[in-house]
Amino acid sequence: MRDKLFIVLRDNKMIVKVNNEDKLIEYHFNTLTSYPNIPFYVNIFELGSIFKEIKCEVLSKIRSNVKRFLKPEIFVLIDDDAMGIEKRAIIEFISITFSPKETFLVEQSAVLSPFDTKEYISISKTCRLFVVSYIKDRKVIAQKFIDNKELLVDELKELIKELHNDCRYKKMEIFLNGIHLKNYTEIGQLVEINELLTNAQKILMNV
Repeated sequence: MRDKLFIVLRDNKMIVKVNNEDKLIEYHFNTLTSYPNIPFYVNIFELGSIFKEIKCEVLSKIRSNVKRFLKPEIFVLIDDDAMGIEKRAIIEFISITFSPKETFLVEQSAVLSPFDTKEYISISKTCRLFVVSYIKDRKVIAQKFIDNKELLVDELKELIKELHNDCRYKKMEIFLNGIHLKNYTEIGQLVEINELLTNAQKILMNV
């Protein structure tokens, strides 16, 4: 079976898991300039030499666990508000760095829950937006984008109810994903990056 990589780009880091391995591999983009409301990875191409450095550091760590690592399939778990130009930047970055067989972009909201939980509410917070999503069978049924501001818990509850009739009348689990969401743990479960990647492994390994 072809090797698979699962990747998250967040907080000026690339976090990677390989196949069914538990080990996290991290690469820190320490020299990148960051700008408000713009994902850091858009600026990766400002540092031309960085691709060689990533190949040496990340691939050497991967190959310490995987003997023959050639042309993997790569699943990048992208922010729920990623725009077209950002998606193209991710695909180009992955292509240059890893020379994959194929690259798949998967919205984080679609793999936020454990394998057996197929219907739930995802609340994501990115560098620019709140994204509230109703997920069923790993597909987005309804989604709302809200300006990145501090919302009261009651405001968030109302936004969830307004998403879809199912959200108003069904009791569903709520999963929180992203930055600065600890204030909302009374209504949902905070999903850390390691758990997000583990969920993706279990859901996507046999795709």
